[in-house]
Amino acid sequence: MFFDFRHGLLKSIGYQGLSALESNSASAELESRYNRTFEIPSDIELPEPRIVRDMQDANLDLIKQLHIVAKRIGKFVLIRILYPYTVTDRDQELYRRVTAVSPFQRAGCEAFRLALHVRRGELIAVDSHRILPNSYFVSCALQFAEALNKLAIPFVCELYTEVPSKTFVVTPEHH
Repeated sequence: MFFDFRHGLLKSIGYQGLSALESNSASAELESRYNRTFEIPSDIELPEPRIVRDMQDANLDLIKQLHIVAKRIGKFVLIRILYPYTVTDRDQELYRRVTAVSPFQRAGCEAFRLALHVRRGELIAVDSHRILPNSYFVSCALQFAEALNKLAIPFVCELYTEVPSKTFVVTPEHH
């Protein structure tokens, strides 16, 4: 994924799922659809001159260092983070701060939701040796169910996966 300077808009989504691989074509409007869903207005006008720093391996320490340097040299630094989870996964407080601007409303639920995401997608066609057997996921679900039952926690178990809708051949020219 690549982001626009202005408001963190998505400019390009490289992997678009199994359906794009099956049809060998990317969605022409996927970025705009996601940008409409996740539109977060900027709270400032970005000043000029500015330094733009693209980061693939972002972490809070590096971001803090860039902030200190920016203050010292008196320039605005815009950081574009390619994989934001490298930062957010290490600081859970960041997730709490973005709930106010999230387009998704949290729905209350009486039961604990155990969601199993069984990744298949393009692995079926490209890296099938990486696919874990279904028995692995069944075993995990049963172990979670046993633990939740022992704790008397009501739960529902949901399965999410992606499977091909037709037979297809992947070539080097594929999307």
